[in-house]
Amino acid sequence: MLRRSVRMICEANGFRNLDEVASCRNLVSQLKKESYTYLILDLLLADGDSMEILGAIRVDYPSLNILIFSSQFPALYRVLLRKDYGCAYISKSDAEMESVGEIVDFLRGKVTVRRAESSENPFTRLSEQEREIAHYLLMGRATNVIAEKCGIRGSSVRSVTRFILEK
Repeated sequence: MLRRSVRMICEANGFRNLDEVASCRNLVSQLKKESYTYLILDLLLADGDSMEILGAIRVDYPSLNILIFSSQFPALYRVLLRKDYGCAYISKSDAEMESVGEIVDFLRGKVTVRRAESSENPFTRLSEQEREIAHYLLMGRATNVIAEKCGIRGSSVRSVTRFILEK
């Protein structure tokens, strides 16, 4: 239902060459085959977490405009994706008209600052490493997995987790 609605919004705004993928692997493959201006992406795909490949996508396709449209923890991801990846984020739980307006703004190149990005959002006070670890914690990853993904020791993950909770 949501995919069809997003497709209709894109088509209504003059975008005709639209492709869909269901997995991170298919996304990377499709990006290699075609040149895109816009990418609207969910955080969770069939074969995993698109955050795992977002950094590489940003490096390989720096001019690609990326919008994450997901239901995953809006307060964190609005901040993390904007600050660390230069991506916009819209929550699937936002009001329908608000979401439609933000998708249209994104397609027209307008950047909107959301209320969740204000200084009242506790995630704005987190460092890049703290946001990365918070992401993995919210995805339910174990300390040893987080340590491996972040290239740090498990004791460091526990320390950073404590700092996150203190903030």
